[in-house]
Amino acid sequence: MSRATIERETGVARARRTANRPDELLRAPRPSIPVLIRSAGLAYLGALLAGYAVCAAIVAVVLAAAPNAPFSAGLSFGSALLVWLGANHVPLTLSGAELGVLPLALTLLFGWFLARAARTTVRRRETRDPAHGGVVCATMAGANAIVGAVIAGCVGGASPVAAFLACAVLGGLAALFGVLWDSGILDLIRDRLGPLGTHGVRLGILAVFGLFATGAVTFALASLVCAGTGKSLFELAAPGAGSGFGMLLLCLGYLPNAAIGGLSFAAGPGFSLGTYSASPVGFHGGAVPPIPLLAALPEHFSVWWLVFLALPLTAGAAIGWLARTLDESPIQRLRIIAIAALVAAVVVLVLAALAGGALGAGAVGPVVVPAGGLALAVFGWIGLVGGAVTWFAGPSLVPGPVPDAEDEQEPDLPGEFDDIEESAEAGEPAEPVQEEPDSGPE
Repeated sequence: MSRATIERETGVARARRTANRPDELLRAPRPSIPVLIRSAGLAYLGALLAGYAVCAAIVAVVLAAAPNAPFSAGLSFGSALLVWLGANHVPLTLSGAELGVLPLALTLLFGWFLARAARTTVRRRETRDPAHGGVVCATMAGANAIVGAVIAGCVGGASPVAAFLACAVLGGLAALFGVLWDSGILDLIRDRLGPLGTHGVRLGILAVFGLFATGAVTFALASLVCAGTGKSLFELAAPGAGSGFGMLLLCLGYLPNAAIGGLSFAAGPGFSLGTYSASPVGFHGGAVPPIPLLAALPEHFSVWWLVFLALPLTAGAAIGWLARTLDESPIQRLRIIAIAALVAAVVVLVLAALAGGALGAGAVGPVVVPAGGLALAVFGWIGLVGGAVTWFAGPSLVPGPVPDAEDEQEPDLPGEFDDIEESAEAGEPAEPVQEEPDSGPE
C-alpha cells in the first residue's frame, strides 16, 4: 500500500472514532453506586473546605480591621462556623436574639461550590444515567445536612434540626443544578414536559432573571437618589477604615436581599421593616436601623413611584414577545405563557421567603417581603401582560379563502389528441391518424 493510501485510511478511521465517541461513552462500563457515593463525598469535602475558607477569611479580615476587637484562634474558628451556618441559610441565635435575615450572597456562593462539585463528579465518571445523577444529589444533600447538624450541635447558636433541614435542602438543590445538564436529568424532564412545557419552563427561568434585574435596577436608582444619605450613614456607622471595610462586606452580602426587596416594591406588594412599610401605592414611616444599605428607603411618599411599575410591565411584555414565534396557535402560546408565569411565581415565592426574617430583639421588627403577594403579582405581570402581547403580536391560524367550484379546473390528462391541438394552435396542418388494419381473429 502506498503512503497516501495509508494516511487516507488512517484519517477515515480517526474520523469514525471521533464520530462514534458518544456511543463509546454509552458503552463504557457504568460506575457502581458505592463508587459514585465515594466520589461525591470527596467532591463535597472540597466544596466544604472552600466554603469554610471563604467564611474564615471574612471573619479574620473583619476582626483584624475592627478597632479594639478581641482576636484569637478559637474565636475566629467558632465565628467562621457560625458564618458557614448563615451561608447555608440556617437561622442563628446571637446573644439571645434571633437573626433570620441572612445574606443571600454567601448562600449563592456556597451553592455554587456545591453545584460545581456535583458537576465534576458526574463528568469524571462519564455517566448519563439520571439515576446516577440522583445518587450524587442525595449524597451531597445528606453530607451537607449531617455536617450542618454537627456544627450546630457543637458550636451552638442554631437548632440542629433546623440546620439539618436547611443544609439538606441547599445541598440537594445546588447539586441538582450542577448535574442537570451532564447526567441526563434535563433530557428526562424535557421528555416528560413536551415541547410546550419545555418552552414554558425556559421562559419562566428567563422571567426570573428579568425580574431580579428589575429589582436590582429599582434598588440602584433609589440608592443613587439617596447617595448623600448613604454616605452620611456610612461615616456614622463605620468611622474607621477597618469598620468601614467590615460594613462594606456586610452591605455586599445583603445586596441580593435588597434586589428582592426592590422587586417587591416595583411589582406592587412592597415590603416592611418593623413599622416601616413602602409600596408604589402606600407608605407608612417608622424607625430604620442606621445601615448604609438602607439609605435607599424613602422618608416620604411620592406619586412618581408609580413609574417603577413600568419595569415588571416591560419584563412581562418581553416574555410575551419571545413567545410569539414558538407556536402558530394563539391558544398554545397562551399555555406556554401560563407555564412560564407559574414557574416564575414559584421561584420568586421561594426567594421572597428567604430574603426576609427576624432582625434581632431591638425596636426594629422583622424584615417582611410578602412572598404570597409577590408571587401573585409576578404571575399577573407575566401571565396577563405576556399573554396579551403574545396573542396580538404572534401569528394566528386563520383559514384561507375557499375556492369556488367554477374556478376549479380539471387537470390535464395526456391523450391521443394532444398533438393535434398543439399543431392547430401553431397553424400547422395536422397529420392524419392512420388506423391499423384489423388483422381479424387470431
